[in-house]
Amino acid sequence: MSGCQNFSAFLTAERDSLRGAIAANRCLLSRQIGKEVGSEEAKQDFVDHLLSAFALQFRRSYCQTCPSAARCVVRYNDEQSQGH
Repeated sequence: MSGCQNFSAFLTAERDSLRGAIAANRCLLSRQIGKEVGSEEAKQDFVDHLLSAFALQFRRSYCQTCPSAARCVVRYNDEQSQGH
């Protein structure tokens, strides 16, 4: 997100959301296999299977509510590359 005017706030929000998503993944995995899954195993599973989709969804969601969205060059370029 080079050029993002709120990059620090974006990273903080993404980190917090990522922690919650990994915790939810840990609970889901634990229920699926019937025993407690460790934090590292849940993190690795999340990275292997869910991270790409999470990152894209988080960015889209964050950018829609960003206070600088109206003048954001990064968002504009991203939408143009996707044909929007």
